[in-house]
Amino acid sequence: MNDAELKTHPDSSESSRHRPKALLILFAVCLGLVAGRCDTLTACKLDMNEFEILSAGYSKLFGVDDIETPELFAWREQKDRPLLLIDVRRPQEQSVSHLPGAILARTDEDLGALPAVREFRAQHAQNSRARIVVYCAAGYRSGRSISNMSGDDDASGPAVINLRGGIIGYANAGGPLVTPAGEATRKVHGYNEKWSSYLKAPAEAVLEPPIPDA
Repeated sequence: MNDAELKTHPDSSESSRHRPKALLILFAVCLGLVAGRCDTLTACKLDMNEFEILSAGYSKLFGVDDIETPELFAWREQKDRPLLLIDVRRPQEQSVSHLPGAILARTDEDLGALPAVREFRAQHAQNSRARIVVYCAAGYRSGRSISNMSGDDDASGPAVINLRGGIIGYANAGGPLVTPAGEATRKVHGYNEKWSSYLKAPAEAVLEPPIPDA
């Protein structure tokens, strides 16, 4: 797999519209097979829609653990499972909405150096149920951020997990969202027209403010 094929998604430095769609889907389907989601190529095509195919492979690509939105919902109901959410999308995306309580970071930041992460790790150093959940649009940037994260070698501390499907999958499942001012919203920045098309009601895709290279 070459570098060009690895960048065919909204979370890379180049827009997916500049790569053949067929290669994009084939790349993600192959990752889905590796991830064990499907027994055969045909089963993958039949059982998963295009967005699910794409998002399923990102954590495997970076060698990080992940969870899906229903599991995150369940975790948030468990009082004995401390959670720290981190959003690593671009400022334009974060200005529209984010998950309630999420820390807003940047893709190129070392998440392990963030004060909130250092404090959370120190507070829950011996809690095997504590989790740090990182998300982006679909799971690529968050997977990459986790793989580059410092201080993640203590097995007894909070595990760092990628949210499969990112905020798009979360919003499609009806997960609550808030604006930077803390007001409830259904709006999600779709990055570009291609990726906005994956958002489903009750979520509302928006493309303002625009992302210059999307």
